[in-house]
Amino acid sequence: MSFSLSGIASGLDTNAIISQLMQIERIPYTKLEAQKKAYNNQMSTFRTINTKLMALRSAAEDLRLSAAFSLRSASVSDNSVLRVSASDTAAEGVYEIYVDSLAKAHSVRSASLSSALSQQVDDFLDGASNQFKIYYGDKEETFTFSGETVEEALNNLVKAINGKDIGLTAALVETSPGAKTLVLTAKKTGTDHDIRLGSEADGQHVVIDADQAFLEKLGLVTVDEMTSAVEWNTVTEAKNARITINGLEIIASGNELSNVLAGVNLTLLKEGASASVTIARDADKVADKVEAFVKAYNDVIAEIRSSTAKGAALQGDFTLRSLEDQLAAMLHGGVGPNTEGERFKYEFLVQVGLEVDKGITKGSDMTGKISFDREKFKKALAEDPDAVYRLFAHQDETPGARQGIAERFSETLRVWTRSGTGILAAKIEGFNEQINFVTKQMESMESRLAQREEQLRKRFSNMEVALASLQNQMAWLNSQLAALMVNQM
Repeated sequence: MSFSLSGIASGLDTNAIISQLMQIERIPYTKLEAQKKAYNNQMSTFRTINTKLMALRSAAEDLRLSAAFSLRSASVSDNSVLRVSASDTAAEGVYEIYVDSLAKAHSVRSASLSSALSQQVDDFLDGASNQFKIYYGDKEETFTFSGETVEEALNNLVKAINGKDIGLTAALVETSPGAKTLVLTAKKTGTDHDIRLGSEADGQHVVIDADQAFLEKLGLVTVDEMTSAVEWNTVTEAKNARITINGLEIIASGNELSNVLAGVNLTLLKEGASASVTIARDADKVADKVEAFVKAYNDVIAEIRSSTAKGAALQGDFTLRSLEDQLAAMLHGGVGPNTEGERFKYEFLVQVGLEVDKGITKGSDMTGKISFDREKFKKALAEDPDAVYRLFAHQDETPGARQGIAERFSETLRVWTRSGTGILAAKIEGFNEQINFVTKQMESMESRLAQREEQLRKRFSNMEVALASLQNQMAWLNSQLAALMVNQM
């Protein structure tokens, strides 16, 4: 770009003149900018509608599934006895459950170690081995009872056991001032997960292999002098859960029971008590699915109407108007077999509580949105769940048959929202192409405008130079005339 000084000879603000001339020159460019912005806004609107339409299609596809109309809930008469949850595969029914006993984890303890706590480990052991192994499933870990004092060694042992996944937790409990007890507890409940003495792995049991003299010094075991049998000093015996369901006895190793009743999870809380569990169709869960469809439909309609309203960027857009007409037709159309077939109990959505512009009689107030009478829907579902399901999911390829609401929405909206080849995808791609074309025009015009501005600056600069030269010549002539006049005098 050439350098110029504004108005040195002419006294004109040539920079301002050039700026004003360039504003005129940039009018076509400004129009292209506005056009590109409009295309971007329109494309953004179509993308938003496409997203909302996919949400509507997804909500419709949910309502094609029979599982959506057989959602289950579980209730219990006494929450202090047990908790219950049910999946949608659970069978409806009432179950009387008696909890005879809860599953418990095996727990053993050492003697109350008070005077031994400050004793040196070597003196405490007095020749007994300070190593022992713990087996659990396919795991095997060796631990060492070591430290300066017995208390330090106990703390080290607790930390080492809890740092390994061996089906066992350890704790050093202060039972009274200055007295502590080592407590070992199986991580899992039930008799299949108890703590045992042995020398090799034994399924899921926690097996401890240690010097008997060491275990006796800790007071973890006692020896029956009559039989020489070694037994744990037990805090809690390992115990299985035992319940009856409608008179049938069930034994389990834990208090969390999955699929004892198909699709039902039970958590046992209190033994020696009973409670009733009821598994039933959950009308509110089904209504939630329908409400999701209603919300998705209303979102689409609101977006279309705001985008095509008077003065909007897409006012009167044929594609969106066509989409709105199709949505309304699918929503209002009846459902059932061909004209010769038997009519369905529920043929129209209004019969189950879904109505467009309910109570509105003035055309200007109509929004095209659905109102959802939840209680009316739940009542219809309770009276005839199969008829409600058919209203949404009926499929019939017989000529003249009218598909279910969700079925027709799913199929039709697939044409609109299909990736790459859908109607909206093609529309969005068309805007992309227009934006790219305008962008190239703008880039080309930007280059030409830069050249035009450079030309103007050169011309004004040349004008200033020429004008300065003329002014210099005029000054010389004036000086010559003045000299001649002086000589003549």
